[in-house]
Amino acid sequence: VCILDKIKAPFWGEVDAFEFGQKLYNYWGLGDPGLGNGILLLVAITDRKAAIVTGVSAQKVVTDHQGTKIIAEIGDALRAGDIGGAIEVALDRFLRSARGLY
Repeated sequence: VCILDKIKAPFWGEVDAFEFGQKLYNYWGLGDPGLGNGILLLVAITDRKAAIVTGVSAQKVVTDHQGTKIIAEIGDALRAGDIGGAIEVALDRFLRSARGLY
């Protein structure tokens, strides 16, 4: 989970939330090396943007469609300023997806 005020990284140029998340995912080396099993939830508060970035293997668990649904589900909590609640919902959905329940 990465919570930012704004998406801003001059060394990466102008990027949207997803592209910023991809770059951050790779820079941090999330997941097990070589397995592509990491998941990143990126939330930019002031920019009012969120993105879910997954490694290749993790995409089988949290598909792009499910990621879009999760972001829609956490939107109300984020708009209300309940960042912790939004993260809890997202993590619950990730776990449910891993168990084939979402």
